[in-house]
Amino acid sequence: MEALQDYLIKKGMSQAEFGRLVGVGQTMVQQWVSSKRPISIVKALDIEEVFGIDANLLNEEISVIENRLLDRRTSKRRGISKSS
Repeated sequence: MEALQDYLIKKGMSQAEFGRLVGVGQTMVQQWVSSKRPISIVKALDIEEVFGIDANLLNEEISVIENRLLDRRTSKRRGISKSS
């Protein structure tokens, strides 16, 4: 997870310190940084709120979900149903 690693380097923050601040262990942060484990959508949104790191950069699923929601809203405004 390049965005997270870049942030930690820029802020001079250790993985352990970051983990304490977001409520996870250093091992979890290390797994996020090395892309061995994805950051959950909920955690990505928490991190965005606290640190200002774009959640879309932390979890690619967020972009997919946002696009689907936007498509649904647009379809509803146009009166297009899923069965059409």
